[in-house]
Amino acid sequence: MIQLAVVRHAKAEHGGFELVDHERRLSPQGLRDAAAAAARVLRSGVRSEVVLSSTAARATATAAAFAEAFGTTVVEDADLYAAPADRILAIARAHGAAELTVVSHDPGVSELVSELSGREVGMTTGAVGLFTWNDGDWNDVGIVPPDEFTLLTPG
Repeated sequence: MIQLAVVRHAKAEHGGFELVDHERRLSPQGLRDAAAAAARVLRSGVRSEVVLSSTAARATATAAAFAEAFGTTVVEDADLYAAPADRILAIARAHGAAELTVVSHDPGVSELVSELSGREVGMTTGAVGLFTWNDGDWNDVGIVPPDEFTLLTPG
């Protein structure tokens, strides 16, 4: 069985000219949304072994909320920053955990969730796409449709 949670980082502060995009932090609302999303995922029965995250500040803070809820750790991967869908999936597949959460950015996250779910999905900040494949392994992800798909959005 493979359980994959694909998360778009929660709402970030806007920042100004002096702030590099990679260093933008979560807004107060984003901090609340990340914790609430992690709690909802946990209540749904998903508990990832590992949380993979982009190295951007807003992604690592979002990932930290999920890791805290799951009682696990965050593994940062610089290649998840601004990664396209195929790169996000390749990183997840290479990690190989049967229960995995990935926190990254748009447009890659929306593209990946759309591809895996078979429908057009626009991931708002803080949204989570939950996928379950009851049989098979990571080689089936992206080829075989998931047995279950749930989209969780903030609010």
